[in-house]
Amino acid sequence: MLRSLVGSEMCIRDRWVDASIYLIGSATARGDAASNKGPNFYADLIGIGISKTLWQLARKKFGDADIAECVEELTTILDQNMDAVTSFSEYRGEVLSGVLEWSPVHSSAKFWKENVAQFEENNFEVAEKLAELIQETQSDLTLAVCCHDVGELVRYHSSGRSILTLPQLAGVKERLMGLMSHDNPEVSKHALLAVQKILVQRWEFMQ
Repeated sequence: MLRSLVGSEMCIRDRWVDASIYLIGSATARGDAASNKGPNFYADLIGIGISKTLWQLARKKFGDADIAECVEELTTILDQNMDAVTSFSEYRGEVLSGVLEWSPVHSSAKFWKENVAQFEENNFEVAEKLAELIQETQSDLTLAVCCHDVGELVRYHSSGRSILTLPQLAGVKERLMGLMSHDNPEVSKHALLAVQKILVQRWEFMQ
């Protein structure tokens, strides 16, 4: 039911109907989110892209102030519960399994800011596995997520793009550049974004 509800809201967003429909969808999701749901509820919300939806809505100018209030409140609720669905141990387990999906952790700026230093643990074990997957995986989904995550690693790590000079990440930059022309549009898109993050000094100024 939740996926149907938010999925419908996202379809509505894509069709750019009037602002009152946004309010109905946002208020409904907000009411559910505010009722002390468990981690699976928030994982579902984030996993289907509600964070991106809210970010896009927050950038729009609506005549009705209630819409902005709904968007802001739902964003706050999700942020407060992000820890319930994202942790480095879960992320590490996913990466080491060799099968990546768009779980909430990948798109969480909070996760990357708070956990990027943990990529250094065990001689950059997780970063090395990402490098291995980006070179060897046969799954386009895993490959797209890998490209995204390498870009985020460069973006948030204190070493920036210099982290790619580590032996554990040898060849990753060149691989990303090659993937920009990949047949799968998701792979090529995230490879391009990753390369952009590597090439610019301050990625936040490009947003």
